[in-house]
Amino acid sequence: MRVRDNPFDPTSVVNDPKGQPLYDYDLIRGRHYPAQTKILQEHINQLNRQCEAHGMRINIKKTEAITISRNETTTAFNIEGNALLKATEFKYLGSFFTKDGRIDREIEVRCQKANSISYQLAPLLKHESIPIATKAKLINSIFLTTLTYQCQTWPLTQGLKNKLVTCEMRCLRKVVNKTRRDKIRNKVIRAQVGATPVLQHVENQQIKWFGHLMRMPIDQPAHRAYNSRYSGKRPRGRPRRRWSDSVADTLKGHNKSLCEASHLAVERRLHLPATPNGTSGREK
Repeated sequence: MRVRDNPFDPTSVVNDPKGQPLYDYDLIRGRHYPAQTKILQEHINQLNRQCEAHGMRINIKKTEAITISRNETTTAFNIEGNALLKATEFKYLGSFFTKDGRIDREIEVRCQKANSISYQLAPLLKHESIPIATKAKLINSIFLTTLTYQCQTWPLTQGLKNKLVTCEMRCLRKVVNKTRRDKIRNKVIRAQVGATPVLQHVENQQIKWFGHLMRMPIDQPAHRAYNSRYSGKRPRGRPRRRWSDSVADTLKGHNKSLCEASHLAVERRLHLPATPNGTSGREK
């Protein structure tokens, strides 16, 4: 039940007041009208009427609404007078979204799933007859992809980076049969295993997505969201780290500015060279 600007499926369920189609396989979202809850409520009402016209009913008990905001909100939605449950987080396409808009919960879930994979691979990673090169391939193809699923849009802080590195090193130490008590530096263990460092992988994926974003048509939702600027009074406190800040820091480490990288991305010439020892970010 999602409002899409450029839908790929030409079969629509119902049109909203702005002429945009609604779909029954996704979700309704109010990104375009953050302050106009009446319009979003009308989306829900129209979808409910169309479902009834086709002999279907929306299960109210299984339908939830979430409002992403810095502060607690009183926004509520209903179907035929029955209030929808307010969710604090929800899982969508494998990623977790929370009401405060942060990715801490997503990183926590990613680390949990990666630790589970590491535990399942432990008999192979510790097996003495399996070459380290084969173990590195297992880590890159299974463990790393699980840990960094949908990392292209993560606005990582230093604390979140440390969590990813900690999860990564817990897996790599199994290959060389070492623990933290051995006091061996991370870069030494990485060099022995030869697996792709997690932070380097995240940076490469984010730069690739940045390139796709720069080459998108300007009417695409992702491109418009990246270039949108909101007016109003900034709340107190330090601004949150943005995705563009992560990209800018990565480019700065390779002596490139965001403007220069944008031109290179349009020409498909934006690539990150491998860093010494395959490390990335602050070495622990």
